[in-house]
Amino acid sequence: MPARTFVGKYQLIAQLGGGGMADVYLAKSGDGGFQKLAVVKRLKKEGQRDVEVEKMFQDEARLCARLNHPNIVQTFEVGKDAGGPFLVMEYIEGQSFSRLRSRAAKTGQPLARRVGLHVLCEVLSALHYAHTLEDHEGNPLSVIHRDVSPQNVVVTYAGVAKLVDFGVAKHASSEAETRAGTFKGKVAYMAPQQVHAGAKLDGRADVFSAGVILWELLTNQRLWEGVTEVQVLTSLLGTERLPAPRSVDPSVPPELDAICTKAMERDPADRWSSAASMLEALEVACAKLDLRASAREVSLVVTALFKDDREELRGVLSKAASRDESESALPSLVPPDGGMETDSSLELPRIQLGSLRAPKVPSLSTISGAGGVVEVAGVPPRNAGSRRAIYLVAAALAAVAGVAGVVATRPEPAPAIATTRVDPPATPDPPVTPQASASAARAAEEIAIDISASPPSAKIFIDGQPVSGNPHRVRIARESTLHEVRAEAEGYDPKSTSVAFDRDRSLELALAKKSAV
Repeated sequence: MPARTFVGKYQLIAQLGGGGMADVYLAKSGDGGFQKLAVVKRLKKEGQRDVEVEKMFQDEARLCARLNHPNIVQTFEVGKDAGGPFLVMEYIEGQSFSRLRSRAAKTGQPLARRVGLHVLCEVLSALHYAHTLEDHEGNPLSVIHRDVSPQNVVVTYAGVAKLVDFGVAKHASSEAETRAGTFKGKVAYMAPQQVHAGAKLDGRADVFSAGVILWELLTNQRLWEGVTEVQVLTSLLGTERLPAPRSVDPSVPPELDAICTKAMERDPADRWSSAASMLEALEVACAKLDLRASAREVSLVVTALFKDDREELRGVLSKAASRDESESALPSLVPPDGGMETDSSLELPRIQLGSLRAPKVPSLSTISGAGGVVEVAGVPPRNAGSRRAIYLVAAALAAVAGVAGVVATRPEPAPAIATTRVDPPATPDPPVTPQASASAARAAEEIAIDISASPPSAKIFIDGQPVSGNPHRVRIARESTLHEVRAEAEGYDPKSTSVAFDRDRSLELALAKKSAV
């Protein structure tokens, strides 16, 4: 590919990865002293010849173009040129939530519970936005992410959580149909309804996945540790109740245990009715238990844990962005051993469910008489390899492009966890009725807003009204209405985003210089 290849106004500067459906590139826009990095996802030529694959890509493009939330990766441009359809997304400087937790565990101290809960609250806020999204005529789009997992949450160095990878999301305007007998997503975080053939899915499937993330945060263990995907599927197809967090770790506060247990109920009717209701319960519990964290606190944790990695990554990015444009080909940031995958659903051999045997693991149900064929979207084995900054770049950036997280050849090892037999509780847990004290309730009514814009001369507006200062920092009453936050500066293109002031918020708006006429 020529070195001067452009996608829209973005010049491709390096290849990050490639799978069966799409290629992923690092790109830049702007000249001189101001350059903006972005991630480009382009449908491959062979994908353009497959009607269903192109429909899937166009579905993703249409949905991504509609998404505008501070906790969802932003799409700058959707289009089609001589090279085919493409998406241009924001470059997120941060680490996946899964890697953040693993790195913290390596230090001997699990990720602080308050930090993990803050991240999960922002994920739930993003899910609520997606689940309630409407088209331009006010019709519900009924978006379901279907792949909510720690790998698909990026935590920025500014302390903001970003939900990524809507590549397998389902919504009302989808043209591509999921083939009968197949399902997509990561099995370890999948809701039972995603496994049952013909089951109707709604946002409560994502709530279940959020419940699994919460379970692992509270217990510092993996729900399906040491269990094969076939055994996980067997359990999901059964009726046995999943273990409550307190049955694994009695130190888990009852309020959080109840919230998690409700999110992971097998019957969607018994779960939280929405991501918003689960979020509200978590916020009340965190206020009561003094487990509320700020974006600044999250930022300090991420920055401290990945200081060296961040510097290495910046060096690689700087070299790629400033390379000699006379070079005939784009540099590749893909490991030479091919130890990365970028497809959002990776298939294992077909499994006859009717032939499954009872797994020899604790607390998993057996299944009998199930028929049909399913295809399991699994995670490939991860190759060992030397730690190089070039791999960190690809792992950190390609995940943003909605390709199910490019897998670095040397991922963070999972924390060592002793396997313990856990049986489900004999009686149902009590209903969730967290009661915050009066002082905690008052504290929960007020939130901190921190908005900054670059260049420093930029002026900030909220709902069209100018506000004082850049950065603009203020404490206000908590409420859930969406507000438009906008930044303007002479010589720069304005930028705006919509955000609900429902919790502490830290926003950064980086303006791009206007193109010379």
